[in-house]
Amino acid sequence: LEPYSLNTNISVLDSLQWKPDRAIRELLLNCTDEDPEPVLERSFDGRSVTFRNKLRSQKTLSKDSFKYASNEEKVADRKKHGKFGYGLKDSVVLLEAYKIHYRASSSAGSFESFTDPTGDVYLRLSEPHSENYVEQTLSLHKDCTLSVQEFSDAIDKAKKQCIAFRKDITDHPSFEIKDLGTVYLLPNSQGCNELFVHHCSYPFSQKGGDNKCRGLALVYDLAMDKSSLTGRDRVGLPHQWASALQKIITAAPPEVLDQLLKMRRDSLDCYEFYNAFTAKPIGMHAEAEQKEINHKEESRKRARREWEQADEEIKEFKRKEAQAIAYKEELVLSLIHI
Repeated sequence: LEPYSLNTNISVLDSLQWKPDRAIRELLLNCTDEDPEPVLERSFDGRSVTFRNKLRSQKTLSKDSFKYASNEEKVADRKKHGKFGYGLKDSVVLLEAYKIHYRASSSAGSFESFTDPTGDVYLRLSEPHSENYVEQTLSLHKDCTLSVQEFSDAIDKAKKQCIAFRKDITDHPSFEIKDLGTVYLLPNSQGCNELFVHHCSYPFSQKGGDNKCRGLALVYDLAMDKSSLTGRDRVGLPHQWASALQKIITAAPPEVLDQLLKMRRDSLDCYEFYNAFTAKPIGMHAEAEQKEINHKEESRKRARREWEQADEEIKEFKRKEAQAIAYKEELVLSLIHI
């Protein structure tokens, strides 16, 4: 079959500046959009890795998956968000730029990337397999400058940003809020404060710096409308993430809400968590939130009363001290006259 042009050159790396782990993450996220438990296998020599996922929908990997979908198409067809196609083309091209070979097969065909002398990227097309799964393999080209260890590190870093591969999170207790997402409850000693949107990890602090919630042991996996995920990079959080987190918090069971309230008191340095939690209370836990506000106000008043009482005691002590000094002076003068 005639090679299929991706109409993109490896020079795109200069503008996107993705590291290999970023491209690998996009491929993993495409897998987990279809299959919550994809299989990842590394070769014995460590020079290749294979991702295999089952299909839950009728949409499989095809030649059209390597095309960009326009904004109009995405609005008209929600299926164009996520699954195969979101970041797939960029990933393949950037992997080629790093001389990492891409090969994939599905029931719609087999695809193998290559770069011509000018840097343009193509796919070799061949016969499909008949199984109801998609298999994607990455392998180091003989001219690749990445070492096997660097390749392995990139894979591990990509896996850490996909909740499907985070057994350290998903093996812990969790509760699901319908149409909103999941909250995983981890031991406090783990100190985890990660935020996932559509199974993809995002930085939890948008203000910069090390604004971590000390002792916060929650992981939020938000289920959000993918139409909010503008831009191919998936760098920043969707703008309405705070409202989604707010809904999850206020819909939590009472015992979880109590834990969240305590974490809020202890985590004022984390802008996102505090901002989402201090929004106007909604739902069945508005009363609990109001009690917390009243509790804080009462604590403030009690502290004020204690301060005023201490101030009065200091004044009384100084008054008695002045009286004692005056009495002592009178006594001394009377002794002198005698």
